[in-house]
Amino acid sequence: MCKALQMLNLSNNTLRGTIPSSILLLSKLEALVLSENQFEGPIDAGFKRLEALNSLVLRGNSLSEHIPPFLGNCLKLQLVTFKR
Repeated sequence: MCKALQMLNLSNNTLRGTIPSSILLLSKLEALVLSENQFEGPIDAGFKRLEALNSLVLRGNSLSEHIPPFLGNCLKLQLVTFKR
């Protein structure tokens, strides 16, 4: 996987299951858009390692309802959407 990747948009792809843990290895990732898929379950604690992340768009999935406290470690995070 390309570790220098800064933006990943996989929206509207009917992806299922949990968010792939391989995404959490993208240390330079600034924007992650996974909206309108069929992801479910909790948000992995590994997201706290994405220190460059400033946009996280997860709307339109079946993820856990609460915002995990470890997202507070993503100090550059400015936009977060979870709406179903």
